[in-house]
Amino acid sequence: MKKLFVLLLAVICIISLCCCKETIDVENPDSQNHESVFDSVPDLTVACTDKSVKALKGTTTWTYTLDNGTGQSFCSDSMHPLQAVEYMESLSLLPSQYSRFEPLAATLMFDKSSPDKVTVRCWDESCIDNPDSPATEIEVQAIEVDFADGAYGVDYTCDLLDGNYIYEVVAEWNTNESYNGVVHYSFYTVKPDMTIYPIDNIQKK
Repeated sequence: MKKLFVLLLAVICIISLCCCKETIDVENPDSQNHESVFDSVPDLTVACTDKSVKALKGTTTWTYTLDNGTGQSFCSDSMHPLQAVEYMESLSLLPSQYSRFEPLAATLMFDKSSPDKVTVRCWDESCIDNPDSPATEIEVQAIEVDFADGAYGVDYTCDLLDGNYIYEVVAEWNTNESYNGVVHYSFYTVKPDMTIYPIDNIQKK
């Protein structure tokens, strides 16, 4: 029985090494000196009207190739977005009639490289601390961008729901030979309480 347990443990270790060649702290990717600009996963900034927040990185698998052709990979697990709200920066959904954008239209901006696929889902704030709660799928649209310097890129947009919600963005990179992976991001929207009055009812001081 003891020999069987030792053999099983050895098999698990081998599988772990094959699945994840190198484990790196995702929040501290520069702790080791790598030669590739894609040795850390891209950041995600979510912008809505004139407000923006940096999304929280969650569960990640990432593979990249060094300049010398050596392949590296790392993986990191994380808590469910509904259990990580306290670590998120909230995005205020205060609409502005002067904005060029729809009040709840959000742009998902990735640095370094745009992913090949993006999916978004969300939960009402009443689901916080209940990771088994069903999520609402959010439609995502891709916008092709041609920059003045001749570069090409893709931005993603989605319509946020009107209220306090927790969002999860799952981004996939799978067409580039130098890097690929799947990264989960999350952010939290907050709609301030507002009371609207006719302008004639506002008392001048």
